[in-house]
Amino acid sequence: ISSREFTDALEKFALWAGSLGALREPTSKLSLEHRLLEAPEIRNQIHKQLDYIIEAIDDATPDKRFERAIHSSKFTFAHTFDVDYVKEKYPKLKAGEQSWLADRLGKAITKRRQFIKYCRDHRARLGLDDENIEAEGATTMLQSSKATTLQPEKMLSNVMVDDYEDDVVSILSTSTTTDEISTLALPRLVDLSRDGEPFECPICFTLRSISGERSWRYVLHAFHDLKPYSCTVGGAECESLAFQDRDSWFQHELDCHRSQYACSLCNCELFPERADLRSHILNFHGQFPEHQLQIMEDAGRKCPTSFTAQSCPFCDDWSPAHQEKGKSTSQDIGPQKISVRGSRFKRHVGAHLEQLAIFAVPRATEDDTGNDRSSVNS
Repeated sequence: ISSREFTDALEKFALWAGSLGALREPTSKLSLEHRLLEAPEIRNQIHKQLDYIIEAIDDATPDKRFERAIHSSKFTFAHTFDVDYVKEKYPKLKAGEQSWLADRLGKAITKRRQFIKYCRDHRARLGLDDENIEAEGATTMLQSSKATTLQPEKMLSNVMVDDYEDDVVSILSTSTTTDEISTLALPRLVDLSRDGEPFECPICFTLRSISGERSWRYVLHAFHDLKPYSCTVGGAECESLAFQDRDSWFQHELDCHRSQYACSLCNCELFPERADLRSHILNFHGQFPEHQLQIMEDAGRKCPTSFTAQSCPFCDDWSPAHQEKGKSTSQDIGPQKISVRGSRFKRHVGAHLEQLAIFAVPRATEDDTGNDRSSVNS
């Protein structure tokens, strides 16, 4: 919605509220509450519609809507199925030392299912079922400021039966990149909006008008809703973190977990955590004001610019692929010594996380031509 449309809607609401006394104290004889004392059914319906408006405003940003879905949903999915899926898809995570990550990523998939169900239920409460979603969008665009008679019983008559529980197992389009690697694909924009018309998003169940496949997937919508990027390094403090884009996720890992810290006051060994450097400074170099400690910590941070290919927490076959490419220059390079640039490592691990996020999507296009392949092997 544009700022102009929002301003227009706000002016209409102010006109309605002012003319009916909706903003007056309930004790005032000119208030809407007083006028409806003998019509409790209408008053309750107005309260319900105002609650919908408040909820829609709260849901204006994906962050707030995702949090609301997790905390207010009356239905929760068992995460065991999704944890098992993560382990089967990435056997490397079955190992005891990595099983915690499989558990975290599986629970993240379950939260996405809960978010999608919340969005679907919200759409149902507003009476926007599959048959009238397009007509509802067109009606919204044609509304004028002319006063109309509210008929809440009609607005609520189209609430659809909740059959989402029978749709827990995702139906996804699959694209095969090789005989051994099968990747999941988001619905393509061309299938959702064949003529560039507004379409109902299969993730958040709202009307969207998006141009360009990349905007649909990365820049504007799909992955912003799914929050596919979970911290793959941090402990319990990162359990509930979910990022909308690769850059913010990877920057978090660099800042909080993958960097090392050097003391500028001596030549001691590097410290794995910022807190370790602070403890060292206070114990061996005396007391410093808080702002000076922060300056020394920031100055001492050593951010890695390359990673070993085998550092990928999801797969081992990436390392041999790089080793195969390096045979022409060295026959003795081991997997632990094969280095890749940080940008390539981010793209590779991020693609694995995207694959897990897509698994939560309950439906996709039937066309599995593979135009949405994630670059897991890039």
